[in-house]
Amino acid sequence: MLTGFTPKGEAAMKTTLRQLAIAFSVLSLLLFCSATQASDEPEDQDADDAIAIDAAVKPHLRLVSARDGIEGGFLGSQAVYADERRIYLASFNGRLFVLARNRSTNFPVLQVIEDTRFSLTAVRGDRKNIYTTSSDGNLRVYRKTFPLRLIKTVPLSTYGLRSLAIEGNAVYVGKGQSHLNADRQHVYLAELNHGDVGLEVPKRTLSPGLVYGEVFEPNVTVIFDRATGDRLFTIPNPTDIFGRVGFGPAYVDSRILAFTVAGCCGAGVMIYDPRTFAFIQNIPLANANTVERRSRWLIAGTESGQVYQYDVRQKPAVSISSVNLRQLTGHNGSEDIEIRALWTDHRDGLIFAGSSWGNDQSRGPDLPSFFVLELAK
Repeated sequence: MLTGFTPKGEAAMKTTLRQLAIAFSVLSLLLFCSATQASDEPEDQDADDAIAIDAAVKPHLRLVSARDGIEGGFLGSQAVYADERRIYLASFNGRLFVLARNRSTNFPVLQVIEDTRFSLTAVRGDRKNIYTTSSDGNLRVYRKTFPLRLIKTVPLSTYGLRSLAIEGNAVYVGKGQSHLNADRQHVYLAELNHGDVGLEVPKRTLSPGLVYGEVFEPNVTVIFDRATGDRLFTIPNPTDIFGRVGFGPAYVDSRILAFTVAGCCGAGVMIYDPRTFAFIQNIPLANANTVERRSRWLIAGTESGQVYQYDVRQKPAVSISSVNLRQLTGHNGSEDIEIRALWTDHRDGLIFAGSSWGNDQSRGPDLPSFFVLELAK
């Protein structure tokens, strides 16, 4: 028996020990929960995937601005591009519009460039330069000064250029009526006619290098090794609502390879894996012209002037929201607003959409041809 240890002191000690045991149990539970939560976190996430997918907090499409006073129409899927400061629009009337990427001033026009009377078909850029293609067969290179400054005109085709992609140290263009796109490993080419080949144009020399698609293959998109030009695979072109083989652009990023049939009668969006080329799913969306992906959300623009948001992490993809730009602007003519081009990135959450700018009866300075949307909670 310990000397000097009274029953009252023994009871106090037992109470203290019980309190320490409870505190230790609570601390252990908290550490376990923390570790479990960390281990459940997905290994591969896009920045936007941190958004909870509960219906109450899903972002939805919302119109920010419908810009009139831009007298041009944007027909190809690559006719809209943006960097951190400016927005670039390649018009069918040969005008390159440069807008400030400034929401507070409603994206004002900074510069209008008219270096050709032929249609501009695509615009893309890198850190230093802006590149455009035209139906006059020229690749034009502009230095990103303010204002933009034309530094090189490169004749590449006697029957026009339609498509444009920037990857690594090269520019890739599609001749004639071809649809071309590229990613780090591949070049994607759909030819409508003989000679609609793709060209590699190294940035250092701006002289043609590799040629893709010298053997004409109709009704398919041919996938080439970007570095060697070797033919790797083909994917059948999607059919339209009448079952006819269509001809449309390919959108590609690190997660999806998507095909639409631009213009009238497209049946939807066909989505493949860009690494294995395996079919993933079809999104049945009539008259879908063009798409862009932002994290789990696929944004699709249609010939009827609507923009849709889909959750493509789910199979089948789930429609989350849409905006009808004809109804919102009051321009309800059958050709007033047709969304042909989209661009989005992770800089500010904005989505830029280009329209065909109506027809001979509706076309004018009051008809908007450029729209800014956002995904907002």
